[in-house]
Amino acid sequence: MSRHPRSWSASGFYHVVARGNNRNPIFRHDTDRSRYLQFLAMALASHRVQLFHYCLMSNHVHLLFQTPTPTALSQTMHELQRRYWFHVRREYKISGHLWQGRYHSFPIEEDSYLLECGRYIERNPLPAQMVTELALYPWSSYLYYAYGKEREVDLSISPGYLAMGTTPSVRQEAYRTYVTTTRPYDIAMTKQLTEAIGV
Repeated sequence: MSRHPRSWSASGFYHVVARGNNRNPIFRHDTDRSRYLQFLAMALASHRVQLFHYCLMSNHVHLLFQTPTPTALSQTMHELQRRYWFHVRREYKISGHLWQGRYHSFPIEEDSYLLECGRYIERNPLPAQMVTELALYPWSSYLYYAYGKEREVDLSISPGYLAMGTTPSVRQEAYRTYVTTTRPYDIAMTKQLTEAIGV
């Protein structure tokens, strides 16, 4: 069966999701997550791609990129997933597929949706019941936006975030409220994307 062609974004923004084969975990330890972020930083630098938000779950990852060209997106993901697979194969002496098929990429055309997509990405540990509050989850961009914590990978800052206040402390407080306040459609939105990508 032939693959469906990807939809490309005129703005260069994409919500990317890559999942483990058969929904298996892709991270066994936190050291694996740290190594993944190291590889992510290398791939971003190699292909001039910007990262705005991310979240590393157990069996999948969410990344919000802006890329200069569609080719840069595919090159970035190819390099990232290949490097990480080599790490897993070497570290755990396993073979076979780590990633399930191609990564998913969802174009984002509206600047106003950037922050909303980032909110969705960073809230993922809550419905998955990995933590009871987002401040306890260190493997996403949330701690940088919400508390100014040091990042393991460089982030480009969403214009919507900068518009939240004139000082870092004001923006951080506004962002914490923005992300952690539950909305009626959160459950439906999570279910819709989960069904779309099969995680």
